[in-house]
Amino acid sequence: MSMQFANVWERVADTVGDEIALINGNKKSSWSSFDIKAAKIATILEEHGLKSDSKVGIYLHNSNEYLEAQYGVFKIEGVPINVNYRYKENELIYLLDNADAEAVFFQGCYIYDEKRNKSPDTEVEKLIIEFSEKHQIKRREISKEEILERCLYPMINEGFKILEEGMAIRASDIDIVWINGYGWPMYEGGPMFYGQLIGYDKILKWHQDMEEKFGSDFSPSSYLEKVVNEKINLFG
Repeated sequence: MSMQFANVWERVADTVGDEIALINGNKKSSWSSFDIKAAKIATILEEHGLKSDSKVGIYLHNSNEYLEAQYGVFKIEGVPINVNYRYKENELIYLLDNADAEAVFFQGCYIYDEKRNKSPDTEVEKLIIEFSEKHQIKRREISKEEILERCLYPMINEGFKILEEGMAIRASDIDIVWINGYGWPMYEGGPMFYGQLIGYDKILKWHQDMEEKFGSDFSPSSYLEKVVNEKINLFG
């Protein structure tokens, strides 16, 4: 058996299946779930005649679904082709034709016109509404502020866990990695400094409220609690 990503990830899934494999915002997926979804994708690809060395375009946003599609392609020993979702018509045609792509995974939540202007897909919206009604999920407007909170506050909480576990010595070490490695805006100083500007007490309260509503996935770091309760200045 040749060694490739799918073999390695399958071994990981067999060994530590309950451990977290993917995190995208508040969405998490265990190794077992990751492997099962990829296996289903691989089955669909094979049912449509794709096989070893088949080229498959992945035209998706950065997401868990992107990696699940990629893993599914690896399982059939195919070749995943990254397709930038910002590409326009001519670029897409050239890339997919030049790559000899036999199938394409694409972002299903938008419909694009010839000028790459996006609009919501009414069919997808209909499915979402049906799902929410079936599971009695109350739909509501989500503000930009709430989106920022959901994306950034858990990140800052993870930073406190990193400090708590001794994986980084200073909060500024985490910020330096984010500024130089991930393009965090320098004028905002990195996630840990940004958290101090917001107020660590506010971030702690947010996690406590979310933990009460949604469970232990939102539990605040004990070091975050200590910093707030003892009024520790991480950047003093």
